[in-house]
Amino acid sequence: MKIVSFICMLIFLISAYACSGTSPINEGAYKPVIITIPIDSIKIGSGIAITRDNQVAVLNEDGTWEEYRFENAATSLERWQSIEVSPNVLEFFKPLFGRVGVHVIDTGEEFTTIVKESNVEFIENIDENNVDYVVEIYSYQVDLLANYISNGELSDIEKFRILKVLVKSEIKGANNPLNNPLMSSSIFRWLIRGKNVLHVNLISPDPELAGDGHFTFLYADGWVVIEGLHGTPQRVLNVSLENALELQIKFYESMKADSWTHWYRTAKWYKKWRKKVSQPISEG
Repeated sequence: MKIVSFICMLIFLISAYACSGTSPINEGAYKPVIITIPIDSIKIGSGIAITRDNQVAVLNEDGTWEEYRFENAATSLERWQSIEVSPNVLEFFKPLFGRVGVHVIDTGEEFTTIVKESNVEFIENIDENNVDYVVEIYSYQVDLLANYISNGELSDIEKFRILKVLVKSEIKGANNPLNNPLMSSSIFRWLIRGKNVLHVNLISPDPELAGDGHFTFLYADGWVVIEGLHGTPQRVLNVSLENALELQIKFYESMKADSWTHWYRTAKWYKKWRKKVSQPISEG
């Protein structure tokens, strides 16, 4: 069930990309000069760092750090509003979610991404009672995702990064499947033989470009998702990109149907899905 987090996808926009491999800043070399940096010059991992006050810095060739700023937009919202979303990208997002709240950590901006039948709309502010997920990303991730979407196609590694960000997001959003009362009901948990501590490994399609994601799902009168593997698991799941997308689509479909009969069918389907990704629990 927790897996749903992955699914939580659309966030998409939200980002997907990144903080894997951010490097600590050498404060003596950090010079907060505001400049415009061409997107193509950014080296993810080795050239991006996050300061203690959550600002984004870019490493120059001479070893100094400079603040990151958008090249052709004043705000994250304007950056995304400038994107032309291709039919292929739209079709990827549509079965994953409808509304995603986005909080940009380093700028404090908040806006909502709405996936419609023929386009994607971006509006100011977040209504947590009317979104599927709320994700937190940095401005450089906003830029990177905008570039990827502008290409008209999302590669498997880009899809993976989006899912990874969604899983790391807190369980917010009234429409998040993990917040659905049915997901916490004793009947549903009995149907799927639910456990209280899950270790979930989101497997990267290319470990050299992006590392695997590791998450602990804890149940105690509601779900909590923690990055990293903690405690003694009662179940271990290794989830590929294909597995995660399959689950997200099925859970989002059930959320929209909003009926016990549909969730009952989903519970039966989930047990078969879980069997494919379950791993033996190591002793000691």
